[in-house]
This record gives sequence, C-alpha cells and structure tokens, in this order.
Amino acid sequence: MSENLFTWLTPITYWLLVILWTVILVLYIRVMRNWRHTSTAMRVLLWVLVIDAVRTLFESIYFGGWYTARVGLLPQYIYDFLVQPQYVFVPKLINVIAGCIILLLLLRHWLPDLMGELQKQSHEIEQKNRVQEIAHVGDWDWNVDNGELHWSDETYRIFGHQPQEFKTNFETFLQSIHPDDRSRVEAAVMRSLQNVDHPYSIEHRVVRPDGGLRAVQENGQVFRDEEGKALHMIGSVLDVTERKQVEETLRQAKEEAEMANKIKSRFLSNMSHELRTPLNAILGFSEMMGRDRDATAKQQRMLDTINHSGEHLLHMINDVLDLSKIEAGHVEVKPEVFNLRQVLQDVAQMMRVRIESEERKIQLIVEIDEDLAPYVKADMAKLRHILINLLDNAIKFTTEGGVSLLVRTLPMVDGPTMATLQIEIQDSGPGIPEEDQQRIFEPFTQLSTSRHGPKGTGLGLPLIRSFVELMDGEISVESKLGQGTRFRVDLPIALAEPCDVVVVNKVGPEVIGLESGQPEWRIMVVDDDEANRLLLSSLLLEVGFEICEAEDGAQAITLFEQWHPRFIWMDMRMPVLDGYQAIARIRELPGGDQVKIAAITASVFKEQQRLIQEAGCDALVHKPFKSHEIFDTLAQQLGVRYLYADSKDEEGAEEGVERSSVRLSAELLTGLPGEMQQALREAANNLDISATEKVIDRIRHEHPDSADGLQQLMDRFQFGEILALLDKQE
Repeated sequence: MSENLFTWLTPITYWLLVILWTVILVLYIRVMRNWRHTSTAMRVLLWVLVIDAVRTLFESIYFGGWYTARVGLLPQYIYDFLVQPQYVFVPKLINVIAGCIILLLLLRHWLPDLMGELQKQSHEIEQKNRVQEIAHVGDWDWNVDNGELHWSDETYRIFGHQPQEFKTNFETFLQSIHPDDRSRVEAAVMRSLQNVDHPYSIEHRVVRPDGGLRAVQENGQVFRDEEGKALHMIGSVLDVTERKQVEETLRQAKEEAEMANKIKSRFLSNMSHELRTPLNAILGFSEMMGRDRDATAKQQRMLDTINHSGEHLLHMINDVLDLSKIEAGHVEVKPEVFNLRQVLQDVAQMMRVRIESEERKIQLIVEIDEDLAPYVKADMAKLRHILINLLDNAIKFTTEGGVSLLVRTLPMVDGPTMATLQIEIQDSGPGIPEEDQQRIFEPFTQLSTSRHGPKGTGLGLPLIRSFVELMDGEISVESKLGQGTRFRVDLPIALAEPCDVVVVNKVGPEVIGLESGQPEWRIMVVDDDEANRLLLSSLLLEVGFEICEAEDGAQAITLFEQWHPRFIWMDMRMPVLDGYQAIARIRELPGGDQVKIAAITASVFKEQQRLIQEAGCDALVHKPFKSHEIFDTLAQQLGVRYLYADSKDEEGAEEGVERSSVRLSAELLTGLPGEMQQALREAANNLDISATEKVIDRIRHEHPDSADGLQQLMDRFQFGEILALLDKQE
C-alpha cells in the first residue's frame, strides 16, 4: 500500500516543483527588469539564482516526465526515451554547466572584491605596523585563562626579540623586565585584574637580550565576562627611552643652571658684603665728621667729596645687584598710591636743573595731558627710575635742539579701574643705528655714540627694560641717524583716590643726646669688621649709650651672659660663629627671649632677608646705613627718647648761608685775575669737580670770601651759576 502511495507521490512532487520553480523564475525575471537601481553584487546574485532556478526547473520537468510515464500516465515510449543513458546524462550535464557558470560569475565579480578586501586588510596591518614603528608604540593581547600573549611587530622590536625566536607568554614577559621593576609591574597587573576600577598604567625598564635598556610606558584594559571574571587584557607599550634621555638632559641642565645661579648669587652676595662693609665705614664716618661744628670749610668740602664719591659707588653697586636680582627673580613690584602729576613735575624739574647747571643749549619740553589720571597706584620708585634714566640718556646725547617728554593715561576697555600710562621721550640727538637698536638693551653694552657723553656701566637701559617688563609693561625704541631717538613706554596702572596716598615721614633733626629720666641703655655691637664696630660704637657713644663690642658670635654669647645688654646689633656674616648661630644660642639663654636683636647686614637679597627674620631678629638695617636708621630702630624697639639739635638754630644757619650766597654772588668774582677766571670757566664748563676745586683752592689764598661762595655753589654742583657769574664779569 505504502509502495503504491510513494509511486504516485513522486511524480506529483516533481510537477509541483515545476510549478513552484516556474513562479520563482518569473519573479526573478521581473526583479531583473528593474535592476538598474541595484548594486553589482546584487546583480550577480540574481544571475546565480536565475541559473539555479532554470537548472532546477529543467531537472524537475525531466524527472517529473520520467516518473509520470513510469506509472502509466504518459505513453510508454516517453519513459523508454527518457531512460536511455544518453538522455539520463543531460540533467547531470546541465547541473555541471550551471555550476560552472555560477562559479565564473562569482570569480568574475566577487573574487576581485574579496582579494581587494584581503589586500586592504593586509595594507592596514602593514600601515599599523609602520605607524607603530614610527611612533614607537606596540600593542599586545593577553589571554588570561591560558596565558598566551600576542605581541605586535613593534612590541617585539621594543623588547629586542624576533617573533620566530621568542615564545611570548606572561612569564617570559616578566623575565624581560628589569629586575628592580619586575615585582612592581607584576603587582600592577594583579591589581588591574582584581580591581575593576584600577587601570593598568605603569612606567618600567626593559632588558633586551643584548643587555640594552629601554624605558617604556604601558597601558592596558581588562575585559571581563558578565560575572566580572577577567577574560583577556589588551594594551599598548610606548618606548619612552628618548623622552627619558631628554628629561634627564634637561634635569642635568636645570641643576647646572641652578648651581650656576647659586654661584652667581653667592658671588654677588660676597661682592655686596665686601663692598658695602667698607662703604658703611666710609659714609658713616664722613657723616659723623660732617656734623662736627669745629670742622673747617676745607675739611667740610673734603667730607662732601667723600660722601658724593661713596654715594656714586653705592649707586653703581646697586645697579649691578638690581639687574642680578631681576634675573634671579628676586625683585618684586611694590605698588603704592601717589600723585602722578607731581612725580612727573619733580622729575622734570630735576632734569631742568641739570640742564641749567651744565649750561646746555637745549630745551626740555614737557607735555602732560590735561586728562592725565591725577592719582594712581603703581611702583613709584621704579617709575621714577625709568623716567630719570630715559631723560638722562636723552639729555646726555643731545647737544642741540631739545628733549620732549609726553605723558598721558589711556583708559582700558576691559578694566574701568585700570589705565595705560604712556610715556614718550623724544630727543634730537645723533640717533641709534638700526642694527644697534636692540643691543642697547643688553647689559654692559655701550654704543659708539657713547664717546660723545660720559661713560657709564652700560646697565641703564637693561635695568629700565627689566623694570618695565616686571611691571607688565612694554618699551620700544624708534631712531634714525641724524634725526634723534624716541623711546616709548606703556605701563598698566591702577586708578586711585587722593585719600589713599600714604604720607612718608621725612628724616628728623640731628640726634645729639638722650633725654634724662631713662634707664641705662646697654647696647652690644657685634661685627668682625673693626671699622664698622668703631663706626657704630662711636655713633652710639656720642649720644650717651653704654656700649660693649664683640668680634664674633662666640664672644657675643659670652658677653651677653656677663653684661646683659638691652639691645644687640648683630652682623650676620662673621668667622668662628656667625650671626644666625649666635642669635639661636642667645635666644636659649636666660633673658635671651627678652633682648632685642637687630641684624645689620650688607646683604640685599630677599631670601637672605627672610632667613634673617626667621633666625629671630626683631629688626633689620642694611649697610651702608644712615645714622637716623640706627636711632629710629632703637626708638621703635626700646622706646628710646632723644635730644635733638635746635631746629631754630639750624634754620637760622640755613638762612645765613642763603644770605651769604646772595651777598657773595653780586660781587663774587670782583678782583679775580683774568687767568683764574679763565681756569675756573674751563673747569666748570667741563663739569670737572676736581679741577674746579683746585681753582677754588688757588682763589682762597687771596680771596677767601669769594672762594667760600664759589665752594657753596660747587657743593650743590651749580656749575651753571658759576658760569653765569663769569659771564656777568665780562
């Protein structure tokens, strides 16, 4: 029964397949009619499907006819025809032909794409390896379960291994790490595997097979399953050997620069100490002797000359130290509120006096904008330094024509409380060659034009530029040979009100003694320099203080225990035991926490001042000091009260000098021989202090009153007045 069923079902199935594949073929053909909008790959696929449908349809018709004829539904001759071997071979041949056509289509259209994709992947891999080689970055992939570790070509290169010669796994990786870094790297890997929030990132060294060392930076990420178990870890390795070498070179260079700076600072500190210490004695003693009312006029002139020369030397030392402090970053801007217009007028007046005293035939034109901000907050000392030095240079190198000063303040758009102070100084001097206009700001640089004027240190303009930059400003220069030079300075300043101006107390009258009714003031002077001990002791003894002296810190400690001073003047730099150590030990002794100690030092560096304060000093005075600084410090620390010189007598004396000057000026040079007048004119015209004083000494033998009057003008450097008097005589 079942055999007869399948005998009939077989031909029915084939004819159903014929109908089905006919419908499919029709659908394929309809799709192919609109394949202009399809891709090449889709067209190839449709052709493959059509060919396969035709093959299947033909095969279904063939075998459908076979089995239909076999069951007797078709004539017997059809069956006999279809079962012949040459016809049975036809469906098989059609299958082979269809398969070949499909294969050709695939090879024709899909093989190039497949090969292109393979080439693209190969190119990307090659490009990645090339990029990794250029960037010295390799990558790796570690299977945590089986320990297999896959390295990129660059990773092999960084570690110094050949892929075919080195078996990569976690153990061999650890063996490639420097022994000193191995445990640290292994611990970092374990932390990353155990802690989800702990990424793997570490720097370590690699030991290559040839013994060479490479520094690498590794970063990795752990991939986990849903339960959080670590499956594998991928990461990168960056060769940072060159970077480390550069960093080491920079570190060494920085250390060398810092050492050079320390040596420079130590040298400048030593220079400051060695120069300021004798200057302290020179200026101090000359100041004391200048107050001696029994000193003759000639002695007073000599003392004035000593003072002027010492002050000039001190200014030169300060210029060198200021530039060095700026380079070392030890100078700070100290803003204060002041009357800007008044400062400008004071500086202008100072320059006019100089021009008049030198009898220069040039004009100083000052143009201050009407809308100039009256009160500003800035570093007044540095601003004065900038103005004075720029005007001084302009006047120095201008022989005819004039110098102009133009000042204005311009508002800042983004800061209503700020303004730009614009200063322009123009001269009609010889000008500066274009190739030298930047060199003038280099330290110790003097151009050829300097032969026309007085010599200097070559630090004026470098200091000006340093101060301008320190105040966040800008300075520029424009110059043409034969037409003059123009300097322009732009400084940011804060606007202020008159009520913010701080009034500075002026130096009081001369101290001549101590008020009665005060305790015995015991003062210890500690200094290894005998001249400075003598100066300070003499100054204090002169007004009535009790004094004892010590040559070093060790003596100071012994004397403190024996003599119990109320105040100690302590030099900080001494042999045997310096001031720092001596102060520390004194503070530990009974009464040491009560005694007032003031440092007296030649150091001008900020960090040394900080160390002095930290050492336990109550006050600080710099060498060379003025007498009023010593007395003011004692008054502040101990409450000492002084007796002062009679102010009325001093005023009368000053008035007498002025009257004498006026009286002498009318008949000052009457009776002087023509030869002396000519010698005096030449000396005054050349601003030669020494030559002028020699002529005055010659005049003194026969005309002492005239010599005294001339000396008064000389003491004020009023060469212009002397020349004016000579002109009146003619």
